[in-house]
Amino acid sequence: MQIIRQFALAGTVVFGAISAGLGPAAHAQDGITLPQPLEQTLPEAPQNRAGMPVEGWVVLRYSILPDGKTDKVRTIDRMPPQLSDREAIAAARAWTFEPAKADGAPVEWHNNETVVVYDVDTVPLGPSAPFVQAYLEVEELIKSQDFDKALKNNERMLSTVTSRLGEVGLAQMQHAIINLSLGDMHAAYAAIQRATDPRIPVLTVEDLSTALQYRNVLELELGDAVAALETYARRNEIEPLPASDVMVSRAATIEAGLGSDAAIVIKAKVADDYWRHTPARRTFAIGEVDGDIDTIQVECNRRGAELEYSADAEWSLPESWGDCSLMIEGRRNTEFLFYEFP
Repeated sequence: MQIIRQFALAGTVVFGAISAGLGPAAHAQDGITLPQPLEQTLPEAPQNRAGMPVEGWVVLRYSILPDGKTDKVRTIDRMPPQLSDREAIAAARAWTFEPAKADGAPVEWHNNETVVVYDVDTVPLGPSAPFVQAYLEVEELIKSQDFDKALKNNERMLSTVTSRLGEVGLAQMQHAIINLSLGDMHAAYAAIQRATDPRIPVLTVEDLSTALQYRNVLELELGDAVAALETYARRNEIEPLPASDVMVSRAATIEAGLGSDAAIVIKAKVADDYWRHTPARRTFAIGEVDGDIDTIQVECNRRGAELEYSADAEWSLPESWGDCSLMIEGRRNTEFLFYEFP
């Protein structure tokens, strides 16, 4: 392969900071029946040292075996950070499913993800007094533009006095604003993704509307046009936007470019040990690496693979593998461009 497929890059459609290409398609497979849950008992909410329930969530990934049992259950995210994931993992290990079937025969099914949300009726909806005090102290630091200290205090607030779903949402939005001020778009995007995850209700409708606007801008800046369109659609469902709104014109510009053969180009960063992504296309490459990339972990419905990174490589995921997720592992803070080709 030429350096990141030069002919494709020459045709990349760039709209400001947006690089857009063909949108995602459903990867239907003939003869495949998807797994269906039979027993999914959810755990009780974990408790803090004072014996009070802690609200939050745990994002689990797992495989479903041909006998309908789960396997390889692991946590990929949890909020607040001090929330125990033991109960969620134990519960998921006991879940049972009608297994996936290929031409009537049970098969393994990977790339499954479930969010266990702890929303406790007895926990007040409003933020606690300790959280409000800590939140306002961070707001003062933001106003004084002491963003480094604001970030440290925000992270301490998350790990010490955040124990309600609404508090997590507010803390994550604050985290996003601080990181935007520090110029770290990737950290800001990770925070706003948590605050606006459609599976987890943590914001009021009004706050969610504002947060989705922030999320849309970040997705455009990072080049993920497909995600930006999805966010636009979610924001428009809350209240239809007027034709004069900038989000409407942005969406129209992206949609006009999505029908071309241009490459999708996403600015990516290894935050901790990996960068996780669900590609909209099945052929991809990596370029402009600032740091070190080790391996690419591929998890698809029908199989997984570990790909060795090479600067001149291009990879294609067979349709028969089903829908896929990627984890690109490397040195922390490694930045790179992720290309998706038609």
